[in-house]
Amino acid sequence: MLAWGQGVSYSSDTMSELPKAYEPTEVEKSWYQAWLDAKCFEADPSSEKPPYSIVIPPPNVTGILHLGHVLNNTIQDILARRARQKGCEVLWLPGTDHAGIATQTKVERQLREEEGKTRRDIGREAFLERVWDWKDKHGGIIIKQLKRLGCSCDWSRERFTMDADYSKWVSKVFADLFNDGLIYRGKRMVNWCPVSRTALSDEEVIPKKQNSKLYYMKYELVEEPGMFLEVATTRPETLMGDVAVAVNPKDERYGKYVGKLVRRPFPAAEIPVVADDHVDPEFGTGALKITPAHDKADFEIGVRNDLEIIDVFHADATVNCPEVPDLDGLDRFLARKKAAAMLEEMGLLIKVEEHENNVGFSERADVPIEPRISMQWFLRYPATEETARAVADGEINYRPARWAKTHANWMDGIQDWCVSRQLWWGHRIPVWYRKEKVEVLQESESLTLENLEAGDLHVSAEPPIDPENWIQDDDVLDTWFSSWLWPFATMQNLDKESSLVKKFYPTADLVTGPDIIFFWVARMIMAGYRFKDELPFKNVFFTSIIRDIQGRKMSKSLGNSPDPIDLMEKYGADGLRFGLMRTAPIGADLRFDEAQVEEGRNFANKIYNACRFRRMAGSDSKADFNPSACETLRPYHVDILAKCDQLAKNQESAYNNYRFNEIGQQLYDFLWSEFCDKFLEAVKGDLRDDASESQRETTLGVFDSVMVRYLQLLHPYMPHLTEELSLRMGYIEEGHFVMEKELPISGLLDGVDVGVISEACEKAAAVYKTAAQLRNLKAEYRLAARKDVRFVAKTGPSWLEAEAETLALLVGSEGLTRDENYVPEQGTPGAVTASGELFMPLEGLIDVEAEKARLEKEIEKIQKEVGKSKGKLGNEKFVANANPEVVMVERERLAEWEGKLSQLQEMRSNLT
Repeated sequence: MLAWGQGVSYSSDTMSELPKAYEPTEVEKSWYQAWLDAKCFEADPSSEKPPYSIVIPPPNVTGILHLGHVLNNTIQDILARRARQKGCEVLWLPGTDHAGIATQTKVERQLREEEGKTRRDIGREAFLERVWDWKDKHGGIIIKQLKRLGCSCDWSRERFTMDADYSKWVSKVFADLFNDGLIYRGKRMVNWCPVSRTALSDEEVIPKKQNSKLYYMKYELVEEPGMFLEVATTRPETLMGDVAVAVNPKDERYGKYVGKLVRRPFPAAEIPVVADDHVDPEFGTGALKITPAHDKADFEIGVRNDLEIIDVFHADATVNCPEVPDLDGLDRFLARKKAAAMLEEMGLLIKVEEHENNVGFSERADVPIEPRISMQWFLRYPATEETARAVADGEINYRPARWAKTHANWMDGIQDWCVSRQLWWGHRIPVWYRKEKVEVLQESESLTLENLEAGDLHVSAEPPIDPENWIQDDDVLDTWFSSWLWPFATMQNLDKESSLVKKFYPTADLVTGPDIIFFWVARMIMAGYRFKDELPFKNVFFTSIIRDIQGRKMSKSLGNSPDPIDLMEKYGADGLRFGLMRTAPIGADLRFDEAQVEEGRNFANKIYNACRFRRMAGSDSKADFNPSACETLRPYHVDILAKCDQLAKNQESAYNNYRFNEIGQQLYDFLWSEFCDKFLEAVKGDLRDDASESQRETTLGVFDSVMVRYLQLLHPYMPHLTEELSLRMGYIEEGHFVMEKELPISGLLDGVDVGVISEACEKAAAVYKTAAQLRNLKAEYRLAARKDVRFVAKTGPSWLEAEAETLALLVGSEGLTRDENYVPEQGTPGAVTASGELFMPLEGLIDVEAEKARLEKEIEKIQKEVGKSKGKLGNEKFVANANPEVVMVERERLAEWEGKLSQLQEMRSNLT
């Protein structure tokens, strides 16, 4: 097999027969290279075709493919390939994200482990060189893996959030928002990650339930020695930063203490008792120690009561309190235990209780965050009204729709976005200060044009013309500050006309996870309205969260997260794609089982073997066969053609509603059940050596007509296999691709009388249903494998005799005869079927006495099971006390046993 510049080519002698086994690995690699060579994925902005565009949620540049990526990008590829089939000019724009915290953390770890140094030891410039080296070495792996999956992205337009042109967009947007008064600088309480040592937005903090402890302690009243005010806290390690004790003004227990002083144990200090409505009288003792530097609620109480702010932690969350040497320098959690022990030694610890509470964790570092007062840059979100209205009014459709409510709730309680990060890897904030003003500005509470002298501040996408007189802000922007520009900044360089934007913006669809509605989706909508005056996309499809078969979140530590590359090597990319998509529920978690992927591989083999069977029956392609003009169609031909037409309609409906698992199941059921199990089995006789030429040609023509359409419908899900079989079967010419072939508008049976179609389909359905009943009858008497069984039809429709041979073929019997005068002997099994009343004579097939004995033994066994079940359900205590689900299951079991018993008793009676 050779990959040519315009496709995959096979020598003529391999066209007549397919190899015995389908080997996906080489086939998939060859076809992908052929697509690339032919530039099948590249969008043409000058095309007159209607546009379809989608931008990839940029994975971390140094990331590695996981199953979540597979699901997300398979859906995107399906949408892109389907759009091409619908006649659209498609742009699927790929790229990667610089992943500020994640990437910097990896390089810092490497620097520390290999050289024993920190980033500050080598300086900013040298450190960033290391990061770019890391990116060049490890970046791009995930792009290669996406190609292995078959993703049809326009790789010629791949973007990176740290590209020079993209970075200009980021700086320009910052400067514009600053000049509009939407970006400001000030000291605020932020979420601080002590591992990454940077501020985090609220959306980057994950609340987790923790089994903590509640410490009850007492502060002595200064004015009344020997009298104490009891307080409760989960954080005794912050006691050194206590500046007050707060009580609710409506709490009668503590009203008399408001305005008095209590004594802080260490370092010793007298602090006031203040009143504040925020205090919950029901929590702990109803009196709270107030540490404004280390708790958001305390900070607000401190502001309202004009309290001092004392920060007792370093940036890494170790204690910064030289006045208490026993605690100074300790990790916060060690300090918690030590502080409690010190209180106990002083006789001030009353008790300790177990306490469950929610603690915010850094999403990246997975450690508890610290509320911290810090000088940061903040953004007042733009276009919030338009963003809320777009989703609420359906201008942007969220799928599943329930996520629109989540979006609305976030928009209702939206807080200013902390956009600065104390990192070096990322887009450096485009703000410069005059050198002589730096010290003043660092102490400033609010950095705005109003409180600075003209010329002291430079905010622009371009640096000052005299950079030696300026110092740039040390911080970088939150990674999401670059990502929220993704839909348009990837298509257009700053201040330049873009044919891509004109043709493909706004985009059609966005496929992403519900966990980043706030991080990314809502912010992109805001950016779209603010900077392009329109929405950035029309539909947002939120994927399922993939869990293991036990419902656990996948993680390396649990060992339950398989490597997609290993799965592709074992089952093929198409097998992985189809296995996932067919089982991915809409709006619910996906429980992954490798057996699903194995089923995808088996399905590929089923299609391949069906085509191989066709090739062995005749090598010439009948792809141009016109069923509507054929006068020798049998009911089974018409039935499968009609079902293929219906499949196309069902697929269209499912695509319109983004029901991807339904699409996969429709494709599976049609091929496996309708085409292979029914149609091919019914028409095998047409392909025998003794069959007439017209029979053979008609059946092969119908096969090819259906398979051509089916492979097109299947292509978005299994692109490599469908290209391979279409070329091998002669359905496309060399140098052409299924992916570029538009779906036909007309149906296979267009022009055929509806009554003729209906009559033929009813006849085929009756034959298939009858065959299933007769196979069951054979199985009941343990004759499933016997081919010498014969059937007699006592009654039946006029067409039965004409279809008797096909019916016998489907049942696996010697034959079927019609005899209206037939009188069955006593014990002859029979069935009333869609094709009449049919009997199965048993003479010479079974040992009647042995069969009687077997049935009696089975009946006795099942009677015992019925008795057990009735006994349980007749026990009032069991019914009253057992779980209702258990009782229901027992009732279902009884019904099942009784049905089986009745069937066996009837069979036994027939043999009397």
